[in-house]
Amino acid sequence: VVDTLFQASLYVAQPPTHEAALIRDEFLERYHVGGLQGQWNTYTGLPHRLWCEGLHLPITGELNGTSLEAATKVFLTDNQYLFGISPKDLVLDSAKKTRNRWIVIWTQTYQGVPVEYGRVDFRVHQDGIVSLFGSDIFPGIKLSTDPQLTKDAAFSNAATELTYNPETDSYRSEERRVGKECRS
Repeated sequence: VVDTLFQASLYVAQPPTHEAALIRDEFLERYHVGGLQGQWNTYTGLPHRLWCEGLHLPITGELNGTSLEAATKVFLTDNQYLFGISPKDLVLDSAKKTRNRWIVIWTQTYQGVPVEYGRVDFRVHQDGIVSLFGSDIFPGIKLSTDPQLTKDAAFSNAATELTYNPETDSYRSEERRVGKECRS
């Protein structure tokens, strides 16, 4: 229930700000696509998910993971204003074919460190037409990525301070990450 209430208040059908509406209008003017609809993130003012008709990616050669990586990177570069991030701060997470479409996910990084849940998504049909795309990045991150504890000290503190129930809890990773996992 909490996730549903949070999601309902976070995403809206129309751009939440004047600046977000200008972003939408610039995109429509640039690409002349039909039926643009979607959900806008009220926190970031960026499109959480947009879908439209007739948006072709510049695919060269065969449609595969490599060509989709290149084409979505060009699209991200040309549309940084829409996604709220420079492609230099994204790394390709995956480009996988599922049934009749491809799912391409770029992960946000900050100073080379992955940002938890920060990502840009694309859904692309076999003919290279984008059916859905969106940005769930976290703009304006300003923090140190240098660890303040050693790995051993962090594990020791966690073991002392946190209650771990193996039936309901899981251990994620030893990797450094920017962000905080939120669960209801």
